Amino acid sequence: MAEKYLIDSDVLIDILRNYAPAIAWLKSIAKYHADIHIMSAMEIIDGSRNKIDLNHNKKFIIQFSILFPATEEMKLAYQLLITHRLATGIGIADCMIAATAKQRGIRLYSFNAKHFRHVEGLDMRMPYQRK
Repeated sequence: MAEKYLIDSDVLIDILRNYAPAIAWLKSIAKYHADIHIMSAMEIIDGSRNKIDLNHNKKFIIQFSILFPATEEMKLAYQLLITHRLATGIGIADCMIAATAKQRGIRLYSFNAKHFRHVEGLDMRMPYQRK
């Protein structure tokens, strides 16, 4: 079975902006299965400034499988929020993304180490160097 990856919103935004390292990285993992979380999909849609953006973002999102959290993942997200909110500033979306990746054993690609590094057992990596 091919490895599965979860791509966070910050990486998706780099891809949408045609940031060369992000595009190269996405091509390099093309043989693997890359998913996005429903929270990331909604963040991309939420960033739409007009109908053209909205349509462009919808077309971009459909190239990925969208993961929806299960009940146990939502429970873990709630516990992560309780545990880490005050110390790290982690928000609801990041807790849901971290919980889903952790529970499913999926590597998360993100630049948000500030929030995710505190989630024990989460496999989070930065996908490429940012300048």
